[in-house]
Amino acid sequence: EDLGRGGGAAKVKLYFAGSKERREACEALLEALDQSRLQLPLLLTVAQKTYGCMFTAEAERMQRVKYSSWLHRQCQETLLVYADLLARRLPVDKFKDTMPSPMDLVLKLGLDPSTALFVMRPLLRRGPSESAAAAVDLHKFAKDLLAAMPQPPKVSSVSLYATFWSLALNDIHVPKDQYEAHTQRLRKALKDLEDTDRIDPKAKEKDIRKWRDGISGDLQRLDAEWKKQAENLNQVKSLLDSEKASWSLEKAKGGGKGFPIFILQTCILPRCVLSAEDAVYCAKFLHLLHSLRTPALSTILIYNLVITSVGPMVFSRTEHEAKHLGKFLAETLDKLNNWSRNEDIFNKECLGSPGFMNTSTQKGVNKENPVGYKEYQACTRNWHRQLCKAFTNCLDSSEGTEVHNALTILSELVGGAFPMHDAYHAEVKQRVAKLTTDSNHEFGNSITVMARSINARLISCEGSMVKTAQKRKDKDSAGGGEK
Repeated sequence: EDLGRGGGAAKVKLYFAGSKERREACEALLEALDQSRLQLPLLLTVAQKTYGCMFTAEAERMQRVKYSSWLHRQCQETLLVYADLLARRLPVDKFKDTMPSPMDLVLKLGLDPSTALFVMRPLLRRGPSESAAAAVDLHKFAKDLLAAMPQPPKVSSVSLYATFWSLALNDIHVPKDQYEAHTQRLRKALKDLEDTDRIDPKAKEKDIRKWRDGISGDLQRLDAEWKKQAENLNQVKSLLDSEKASWSLEKAKGGGKGFPIFILQTCILPRCVLSAEDAVYCAKFLHLLHSLRTPALSTILIYNLVITSVGPMVFSRTEHEAKHLGKFLAETLDKLNNWSRNEDIFNKECLGSPGFMNTSTQKGVNKENPVGYKEYQACTRNWHRQLCKAFTNCLDSSEGTEVHNALTILSELVGGAFPMHDAYHAEVKQRVAKLTTDSNHEFGNSITVMARSINARLISCEGSMVKTAQKRKDKDSAGGGEK
């Protein structure tokens, strides 16, 4: 129903009616599942199907590929919604009493570690505001989970792995803008009630009083929630700040690229494709590692590994996962681009940080030099060049899945995070434009529709691109995308 057709009273009435209907529907569903004792068995069954539907006999023979992708997407969406429902409505004690251990989920039920930790997330929350008695200590299982991976990492940090999977987005980020926007909407609804007599003369005084009390209650709860979330964020940051020394000590055992690869292999890449919220969480967590000034942890190297992983990941993702990967890249590139555009912000947040150091060896002695602003700008330009090459290679591919996934990721990036330079914008636009006509490819109408949408956005943002010197354009063209 169109809320805009009614006056203030009509809008408020619909607001409360929708909230009441959702609450009653959730309570009825949970009651039916509780009586049949299917709450967690259903969750685990959906998780198994989500992980296993891509390994059916048909999928392995590359038959009915679109159906397999559709089935995975439907299972993934169902899993996300149902897991969120249980996390919000099911008491933690009941969750804990019936949920198998992480190792049982992996070894007996056949889930991969990332999916197992996803369904157990309500029990793993280790924020200071959570009850310690109701939580599962992931540190007890982290070492075995790492060993159970198809390719166990050579360098590992059990404490960082447990910390990463025990936190959620609202533990490390509070969306201040969203809280303020929602507060403004509620205050506007209160103001609308003042004009109710003029707009809706039939509204009764007792109804107006009821609606006013309800909205005022929502405002109070929203303010209390904001304060609670902000306090929890500060406590989590203090907790992580006290732990970061142990992460670097474990890192020293491996050295080189081993530790950044461990973070991407076991933490970032498995989780960033699970959901849109997890994609944002992974981007925020990487920035949090940097802002905590974690000793001996190279921010530059981690982000470089993220960028160079995009090409191989495009081909190996489902449509749903590709969309979440695009969200993760958009959040990550927004921060990287912001540092590149503003020298003052770079100097404040990056200059002299342990994550922005170049290590060189002179006469057998390691020497660290801070990465300067000009050096970082050159690094950012190189990352965008690598992304340009990855996307152009995918868009030139003869595999429809690779082309579709590349367009899906670009739909999250174009107009904001990528492209940022005119030379790379032109290369991507040239490939996308070829796909806007059915006669130029054999991938179907869905590819054409996506390409036309992205091409229109590329055209609209063309004027905001950073101009690249002709000498550099010629160098990039001659290099053919070399690293």
